[in-house]
Amino acid sequence: MSNDNHNLEVSKEGLEAFVLCLALGTLEAIRSRAWNPDAGVWTIGRPRFKSLLEKSNFPENVMAVIEQVDELSAIQKFDGVDAYSKCLDQSIAVLTERLKELSDQYWYAGWTNQLPTENESQKPAADR
Repeated sequence: MSNDNHNLEVSKEGLEAFVLCLALGTLEAIRSRAWNPDAGVWTIGRPRFKSLLEKSNFPENVMAVIEQVDELSAIQKFDGVDAYSKCLDQSIAVLTERLKELSDQYWYAGWTNQLPTENESQKPAADR
């Protein structure tokens, strides 16, 4: 299997909105059972992902959700389905409320390992 990585560059101004959207999507996928609860551990719960967020002054309640996402499978297993569902609902509510506070801050991301096409290289930087 080839190790074909793709690098995504996210603007500093849009980092929190990007992370909130990514975390919301992940939690919604888990809640809808498209992904199992372990997905939290292997995606937004990874230390490598969280390390930048810890240095970026994210609100405490958002960081608490990010920290808790790697415990979802344990909550489901040991505390039961009701506690698990309540945890997911509360986490989604926290992230949704914070995203509402950033409603005018959109995220911008671009692939850093992709060469621009001839037409794209002629566009102003903000449009790429």
